Amino acid sequence: MSEELNPGAETTPDVLEGAEVATPEVQEETTPNYAEMSLAELSQQFETLSESEDRMKKSKEAEAIKAAFYKRLSKEKAAAGMEASEETSENEAPEVEETTEEKSELQNPFAVLENGFKTIYAKYKKERAEFNRQQEQEREDNLAKKQAVIDELKALVEKQDDLGTAFPAFRELQARWRAIGQVPIQNFRNLNDTYQFYVEQFYDKVQINRDLRDLDFKKNLEAKEQFCQKAEELSEDENVVDAFKELQKLHEQWKEFGPVAKEFRDQIWDRFKAATAVINKKYQAYFEAQKSKQAENLVVNTALCDKLEFIANK
Repeated sequence: MSEELNPGAETTPDVLEGAEVATPEVQEETTPNYAEMSLAELSQQFETLSESEDRMKKSKEAEAIKAAFYKRLSKEKAAAGMEASEETSENEAPEVEETTEEKSELQNPFAVLENGFKTIYAKYKKERAEFNRQQEQEREDNLAKKQAVIDELKALVEKQDDLGTAFPAFRELQARWRAIGQVPIQNFRNLNDTYQFYVEQFYDKVQINRDLRDLDFKKNLEAKEQFCQKAEELSEDENVVDAFKELQKLHEQWKEFGPVAKEFRDQIWDRFKAATAVINKKYQAYFEAQKSKQAENLVVNTALCDKLEFIANK
């Protein structure tokens, strides 16, 4: 397509044949090596993560930092001749040691870092639990919304109206379905299978309607061809008055039948109209002849009356 026909098309610089086209390098996001970090660095990493906007999407990274922190803490405590710390379980809130800084450092030189990490991790876990609860509620809401779409789609399929005119509503339901987010995983398969079932039902019924429509068109065409044939026979009838009356009946019957296929509409109507024109022309000629005859009779009758009146007055 030329630029004149498509002014919005992007233009690209010409490339010499055989020349190598440089492709931009894709920068892969590298995962930090948490095993090489100190306890302070790991705490800082977790604090940075917990303050990021997409922190709820980084649960694996958060757990990796946590695991690295407690692994290093255990090693350093073991090296210092201290008992290793246990990681906080998923469903257990960490307990922060309530000791003074001097006592803490004497008994446990790692207390400040350990308690600090436990605090920010507990805050993150609480926030993530609320996030998960909201996500679960949103999926339940989406389930109800998608079920409502299915109910409307089912009603649309079961309506006795012409499904061809239901296409705008069908398209709107499809758009709504696609716009709705995720549902609970246990409902996903059954919900989608049900939706697809009614989508196929809709398309099947539309096809049936088309087949029925085509069958109606065919029957209407056959009937109207018979009307044309009768009209053509009437155009040759000697009894013009009776032919004209029968033609009126044919026109009434023509109106009672529905349309024919588009490709035959003009052709069949032109044929019927041509036969009608012949009969109308003959009837008009007959009517004019009758008027002329009546006028002649009127002249004869008038002359006869005048003659009788003249004789009577003698």
